[in-house]
Amino acid sequence: MKEEMIRERMMKEERVRSEEARNLKILQLVDQIDQQSIFADFAALKALTDSDQPYTRRAFTDQYLAGRAWLVERLSALGLTPYYDAIGNLRARLEGERAETIYFGSHTDTVPGGGLYDGILGVIAGISVLQSIITSGAKPQYSLELIDFLAEESSDWGLSCIGSRGLAGALDDQDLARKNPYTDEVLADAIVKMGGEAPFQSDLLSPKSGSCFVELHIEQGPLLEALDQEVGIVSGIVGIDRVELNISGKQNHSGTTPMTLREDALVGASALITRIHQLATEIAAEAALEEGYFVATCGRLITTPNAINVVPGAAQLVVDIRFSRTQYRDRFLEALKEQQSHIEKQYQLSSKLTRLSTTEPVLFDRALQTQATSWAERLGYRSHSLLSGAGHDAAFMAMLMPTVMLFIPSVDGLSHHAQELSHEADIIRGISLFSALILDLAL
Repeated sequence: MKEEMIRERMMKEERVRSEEARNLKILQLVDQIDQQSIFADFAALKALTDSDQPYTRRAFTDQYLAGRAWLVERLSALGLTPYYDAIGNLRARLEGERAETIYFGSHTDTVPGGGLYDGILGVIAGISVLQSIITSGAKPQYSLELIDFLAEESSDWGLSCIGSRGLAGALDDQDLARKNPYTDEVLADAIVKMGGEAPFQSDLLSPKSGSCFVELHIEQGPLLEALDQEVGIVSGIVGIDRVELNISGKQNHSGTTPMTLREDALVGASALITRIHQLATEIAAEAALEEGYFVATCGRLITTPNAINVVPGAAQLVVDIRFSRTQYRDRFLEALKEQQSHIEKQYQLSSKLTRLSTTEPVLFDRALQTQATSWAERLGYRSHSLLSGAGHDAAFMAMLMPTVMLFIPSVDGLSHHAQELSHEADIIRGISLFSALILDLAL
């Protein structure tokens, strides 16, 4: 019995030594991150923008294709073979000893006049960790795959996260048949121009058991900075619904139509927008009392015929709804329909509400959160657990495999803005934590 106990103690000590040696190797690889290369990559993508509206690299545009051409060249220089899958995601794979895969990545498209770091940080972090492993000559046990997802930002088709939706099987024929409201181009045709290929469902991702997904992103909010925290471990992502309201009135001459005889679609839309803001504020206050979260935004309004001297005959608005619990969303939509009916009667209009997309709230893998928190402690970083109010591709990857996100602070919480900023020290901390977690999972 005594010999058995001694043997068990020795085996335990050996396991501890082996783990310590492995962790030391990971820390050494993290210390070797090429910071100069990281900021050169940011500078290269910074230059690939709409010159009249920096930083703009909208999906489905020439600037976006130029950014992806740069990414193909950058990954090819590492000895990898980047490729486009059927849904138009750009991917690059480093084979390991096993087929199980550590997936990671983000997006290189932006909103109009967006920032330098939103999405791009996660792609450049992916390049950095691949470069570290390849340069060191280490042979990972698990395979690694970087994904630049197609069109993470909201598109003219009323959809965001198009590439990750496709991989998760959440992009259906009805979505693919949507028409661009400005050009009438069908979404399926636009995806083909971005490197995709019909049938688009041919590349659904079916990861082997043991695979996982990690995404590094800027916070796009003020919490980490306000709490003086250096990295965020994301517990989940709010649900996101988008609804379209089409309001129909009667187009008429602005000078000859008396005010009492008008059926002005834009006036009805304006009244709805004001009421939407009031409803969202009320529900947000109620949600806060339950430690929940709710917001609603009218971010797009199109009027017809949009002429100075014409009473608008039609208006289309899209409402972006975000919620930590579905009950908040449901309450809002019920109240919105009541207001819709009220405004129809008040202004002699007709209207139609269409659900464009829906994404349920997502909780990330607790074990991965714990692992990320442990590495933050080893690296000496102050970390904080938080919920993401912004949507990300990780929400759809979480439908397929264990997933976690990491955040770095955004200066003044500013994002979707040309002056979006994260400090260089925070960028390096984020990429270091991301790399340590990936290496721990893969080696």
